[in-house]
Amino acid sequence: MQQQDTLREKYKLAPRNAAMERVKKLLQNARNISLEQISTIIASDEELCRRAYAIAFPSNPNCNATQDDASAAVDRVGLNILVILTLGNILNNTVIKTFETMAGISLKPANPLNCLKSEDEYLTGCVSFHGKANGRIYMVFDDALSNEVYGGVYGNNNPTDEEQHLVRDTVGELVNIITGSLQSNLCDAGLDCRLVVPAVSRMEMEKMEKPPGHQHEVFVFLTNGKTCWVHLMVNPNKF
Repeated sequence: MQQQDTLREKYKLAPRNAAMERVKKLLQNARNISLEQISTIIASDEELCRRAYAIAFPSNPNCNATQDDASAAVDRVGLNILVILTLGNILNNTVIKTFETMAGISLKPANPLNCLKSEDEYLTGCVSFHGKANGRIYMVFDDALSNEVYGGVYGNNNPTDEEQHLVRDTVGELVNIITGSLQSNLCDAGLDCRLVVPAVSRMEMEKMEKPPGHQHEVFVFLTNGKTCWVHLMVNPNKF
């Protein structure tokens, strides 16, 4: 437990986005704020507004990021949209920081709509969380990125077939650090929760279990043509 706490502290990353800092403050005083206040905060940041709208209207995610769009998203999802946006923001920052710190890999966010998804199997880390926030995270690594993560830690970007179990263990450690840091940041945001130990396996993205009723966001990160997909699934009825 002490070692895990040390890792969380080492890789902990506070949200950098100013609008998200205001969202966190709203969360801490959620019982005393109005949906109009929430809409105003979300509308103040174009990216935040687009994410909120895509969460609320997944079948028609495009919007102009206006005050009306923010209001429509909040009216549809309610106060819980703050939790979902906060989770996604913390997760994004944590993924980027941990890759850089642990493996020396610089990730750049990409548009999920521009990244083709394959039916091939990929190394995938899955972890669920329960408490004031409830949901599941899948981190999907293409093989080239898995090998680069291993190389960043052990200095060998071309592992042999016999070393693939070490690649899997290294990816598992990365996922564990990311989720541990996520838990620490969630507690800071007033969203205390417990994590299930991450499981790492090879699977097709199409076979990911998607619990009914969960809001689903997809984030994509690129580095030199290598890809990591992060799927965040949150139950909006359990906050």
